[in-house]
Amino acid sequence: AHANTAGNRAHANTAGDDAHANTAGDGAHANTAGDGAHANTAGNRAHANTAGNRAHANTAGYGAHANTAGEDAVAVSLGSRGVVSADKGWVVLVDWRYDEGWKIREVHTAKVDADEINGVLIERGKKYWFEEGELRNEKR
Repeated sequence: AHANTAGNRAHANTAGDDAHANTAGDGAHANTAGDGAHANTAGNRAHANTAGNRAHANTAGYGAHANTAGEDAVAVSLGSRGVVSADKGWVVLVDWRYDEGWKIREVHTAKVDADEINGVLIERGKKYWFEEGELRNEKR
């Protein structure tokens, strides 16, 4: 069973395998708990969280967070001021710069506990974001 919402702060949650959650409003979070159950958000500050294996979390809004916990899952944050974290799998994070408008400087990918972004090892249990071109992190 899939869950889809389209309003601001209208959250979507699912608990079965292959049960996806999608939201399109600002502050509308998407959460899934099954294997292969993806979470996608398109609004500002709309977070996507997944707990299953091969369950990807994708965000596209300003300040949106993507978090994954399963094996072979990918946490993707495409929006400016986006944040990623993953316990296993991969992360994709965009370095946006503001210069008379937001512009992409670079798109980064890394395998958790194996790869670096800008000389920083991407570790489980931490969240990562770019701030004025510098990769920042803190424990979750």
